[in-house]
Amino acid sequence: MFYLKSRPIPRSSWTQAVVQTVNAEEQALRSLLIQNIVAAVVIGSLLILVDRLTIGQDQEKLAQSANTDNLSGLLNRQMFTAIFEKYTRAGSGSHPNLANALMEIDDFKRLNDTYGHAAGDAVIRAVAATIKGSMREGDPVFRWGEKSFWCSCQQRTLITPEFVWKRCVGVYAIWRLN
Repeated sequence: MFYLKSRPIPRSSWTQAVVQTVNAEEQALRSLLIQNIVAAVVIGSLLILVDRLTIGQDQEKLAQSANTDNLSGLLNRQMFTAIFEKYTRAGSGSHPNLANALMEIDDFKRLNDTYGHAAGDAVIRAVAATIKGSMREGDPVFRWGEKSFWCSCQQRTLITPEFVWKRCVGVYAIWRLN
């Protein structure tokens, strides 16, 4: 291997050219430099990939934690605002396209006082699962308060608030029988 250096000679049309051979020591250093650059690029790329995957998973967990109620697994009131705004914008025409129902567990305080908070938590989880299971895919169900649940149905067909209410009351009756 060799180096070729050239430069113009001032005040003439001549160019000076110098050929210099590379000794073994320079060749070894050059090879080591290239190996280190390749290793740094590979390791850096792997670190960035691992970082992106880890951060992505953490962000998903954080978003889910911020948007759902830990006890019931339902959406929380903070998500209600975003979803309700989306639905009301979609239905800003001549008639609304959203039917809603608000439900509450009767005598929940007495249940907690009599059987303990673990039993109350079990009831919250069971009622939440039953309500969520009775709704259509994509229709949001929220834990509204300590013992309250809010259901929303987008009216893609002729769904009325009465239909949603009857469906939820029917769910409550079925759950109560069980």
